[in-house]
Amino acid sequence: MWDEMILQLLDIGRIDFQSLEDLQRKLAGLRASEKILDALVLLENEEVYTVGVKQKDEEIPSLFRVPIERVSGAGDVLFRVPVKENGSVKFVPVIRQNRGGSSTYLGPGQVVGFPIVDFAQYNSRVHSLPKVEVADKMFFMQHLEEVLIRTLREYGINTFRRSDYDPEAKHRYVGVWYDSGHGIYKIAGIALNLKPVNGRFVTQYGFALNVKTDLDKFYKVHVCGREDLEPITMEGIIGNVDYEGIKKSVVKNFKEVFGYEGVERIDLNFVNTLAV
Repeated sequence: MWDEMILQLLDIGRIDFQSLEDLQRKLAGLRASEKILDALVLLENEEVYTVGVKQKDEEIPSLFRVPIERVSGAGDVLFRVPVKENGSVKFVPVIRQNRGGSSTYLGPGQVVGFPIVDFAQYNSRVHSLPKVEVADKMFFMQHLEEVLIRTLREYGINTFRRSDYDPEAKHRYVGVWYDSGHGIYKIAGIALNLKPVNGRFVTQYGFALNVKTDLDKFYKVHVCGREDLEPITMEGIIGNVDYEGIKKSVVKNFKEVFGYEGVERIDLNFVNTLAV
């Protein structure tokens, strides 16, 4: 029997949104059937704008600062956003993800982490609760925030939860925030899907930490669907950053915050073998 105190790590590099969606569903199924342990998937997205499951098609254009174009007959792609790059215009897709939250940009230069976690095991390990399917994802998202807050602190960047900063706020702004002295900026976003997979709750989606992201593309969308929120990157705060070192810090802090005793690397060959 495998040790449930071990976290499996799958570092896949850059991936397009459709391949990632397929991989995530595959991993969730494997976790639900106990073919893998809890896993943390680290990746970089190919450029994509995403919206949450609650956004209606007719509402999506209002989530952007620039005009966007409707796309027909393109599968999961709903719209496309024109962006200038190297003197020419290209189009970045807009997709709807099966997650909470509103609108955001995902692209190279972010450390993205998708935890594939059995929620009953999480409740037992972290909260000392019985192994029942208590589907309250707020505690889980707060633990993800803590992972990123600790990681950023290791690089001399002090960040916070918005609920910590403004306990009287009417809204709970999920994510991690930075106070520049001139304004409050979002440095990491978090969105989660927690639904039964083959009868067991398994987490999907996760966090995106802005390490050295292209903010020109980020500025084309309203962060969290709000006009008054702005993004920032680690590079914009401290200058040159060690991308691989930051990933190692994320893994270390994820292991500690979520109560695992060790980390085991797996690869896509291993996953594909199990999924046959």
